[in-house]
Amino acid sequence: MPGLVLLKKRMHMDVCLFIRHVTPALLDVWPEAVKEKDWYESTPLHVACYREEPLEVVSVLLKGWPGAAKKKDAGGRVPLHSLCENFLCEQDASLEVVFALLTAWPDAVSVREDNFDETPLQRVCSIRTPLEVVTSLLNTWLSYKDNRTNRAILSLQEDALFCTGYVEMLFTRLFAICNNNTDHHTPKEIMDYFICIQLWNGTTLVLDRNPTVIKAMGLDTKVMADFLSRVGRCCSLKAMWGVLYDEQNLLAGI
Repeated sequence: MPGLVLLKKRMHMDVCLFIRHVTPALLDVWPEAVKEKDWYESTPLHVACYREEPLEVVSVLLKGWPGAAKKKDAGGRVPLHSLCENFLCEQDASLEVVFALLTAWPDAVSVREDNFDETPLQRVCSIRTPLEVVTSLLNTWLSYKDNRTNRAILSLQEDALFCTGYVEMLFTRLFAICNNNTDHHTPKEIMDYFICIQLWNGTTLVLDRNPTVIKAMGLDTKVMADFLSRVGRCCSLKAMWGVLYDEQNLLAGI
């Protein structure tokens, strides 16, 4: 079938260059197209992320091949790296696409590419990136035990040197936890800020190191129950026991 052979030869080019319009049709004809690679070992998902295609396109590609989120191109970059390249071009990558990639493979946040030995988190730290994107990547990064040590967290300082605005505020408070710098940012202030931006694994970090901070928060009883339920899923057992044992009056009436 010469027509089908020709179609397959052009398939990857079409997926990469015109993916927004033709992906569903192309994948109906040849599902394996999602596994095709170009000269740089980039998959269609790499290209879709780099070109800032909408969530609908990325979702179709991930559904066709969930493992695509783990694949590296010739530079050792996974699709999450490709998405972060948008910020270098002063474009706005979709937060929904960031969520989709992290859901497909959370480990991507810690993968180092070959050229600059950078993770996606380090990449967005070193350039101007919306707070919501940094928060999403950092929240996933902090979900790994090895990344919750002072050494791991402070390793981001060099990458965060040029952060400005809200992102600078975020990292200033994160580093203050490791430096025990309570002169400018108290544990309560840091906790309140992390709750405000929904950096939930940041709140558990504060709670792990300062279990008594929850007493100073002055949360309403009903809000307290919801808060403990949320952070309890990722907080250490030791920290939660400290809260419940030392501050039992907080739970009175729940």
